[in-house]
Amino acid sequence: MCVHDTFIETLYNIVAMGDRFTSELQSIIQHSGNNQCADCRTNFPDWSSYNLGVFLCVECAGIHRNLGAYISKVKTVSYDSWTDDQVQFIASHGNELARTKYERHVPLFYPRPGSTRISSRLVREQWIRAKYERMEFLDEERQSYLSGFKEGILYKKGRGDKKYLPRLFRMESNTLTYYVKQDSLEPKQVISVSDIMIVFAADKMGHPNGMQISFLHDGLTRNIYVYADDGKDAMDWFLAILNNNFVRLQIAFPSIPKEDLLTRLRCSFTKEGYLLKTGSKGTEAFRKRWFTLDDRRLTYFEDKLDAYPKGSLFIAHRSDNFTIVKGYPQGCKEQKNDGFVFTLVADDRVYVLCAETEGDRDQWMEVIGKVIERFMTPQDVTASKLLRRH
Repeated sequence: MCVHDTFIETLYNIVAMGDRFTSELQSIIQHSGNNQCADCRTNFPDWSSYNLGVFLCVECAGIHRNLGAYISKVKTVSYDSWTDDQVQFIASHGNELARTKYERHVPLFYPRPGSTRISSRLVREQWIRAKYERMEFLDEERQSYLSGFKEGILYKKGRGDKKYLPRLFRMESNTLTYYVKQDSLEPKQVISVSDIMIVFAADKMGHPNGMQISFLHDGLTRNIYVYADDGKDAMDWFLAILNNNFVRLQIAFPSIPKEDLLTRLRCSFTKEGYLLKTGSKGTEAFRKRWFTLDDRRLTYFEDKLDAYPKGSLFIAHRSDNFTIVKGYPQGCKEQKNDGFVFTLVADDRVYVLCAETEGDRDQWMEVIGKVIERFMTPQDVTASKLLRRH
């Protein structure tokens, strides 16, 4: 056999071996647990960390690559070359086995990537780093946010400007305080943790580690915008506040299963975004406002990073004369605009709102409509008395 024929035969063997490995990998992916990303559970993963023995989606694979090859070695299932040892290793491991190891002690309230409530790049990255880099869930002692105490520097936005300045924040017991200077004797603000809603706000703030802390102050919503120097610190603050609130809920409602208490943790808005708003008679021009819906609290701001709202409303049950309909209310003067109008009737007040797209209007109407159809609980009645409508 000539050299050329030997080369061609070797090449055919390599291609055939690659096809066999690809076929075997596609078969392994169909096994229980492997047909979803090991980290975010996205369907049909086409990447793998072959030294960890897990299958991944493309987004999680990108974060794995950033961990470094000493932690995770990443390649595609379909296009990269595999060795027999690598295929056998992932066949003997897989996503479910990896979860029993790396997710052994995940707190019930911990946000996972792909969650319908919380979705952000920060959550995805810190979840993956916590699992494989810090081995955070192998032992609860590695989870500092469970201690009930946290202290450190966060950069806080000034109430009347766009500057972010370092402030000392301290959380202990059931209070969150912050100080203008590290050596200040008196805090600038003392906030009850039980009143806090904390959400990731990277897109809104333009910072990857940005967070929004909201609470009631004299019956009005007050927003504080902060960011941490690194993603882990931001995540630890988020988790520390969630943990304190989760513990408080378990004490307040001992008969309710822990899993059901998760929905009471205030860590994401039902919906937020810009809408146009005019008066009930339609004589005023539409003005652009930033709206947020937090359970039953509908709040609007002149700017999305404002500390205080222009107005707020507690949405009750339809039996309390709450309704939402498409278009203008009867007797309201229609205005020329390129948007999609809908009307929220709140007992004795009427809110005429306008979305930029039909889809956005339908989403707002759907989420508000669901709130209106939901019966009020005793906790809702109490919350409605705390919020000052204006």
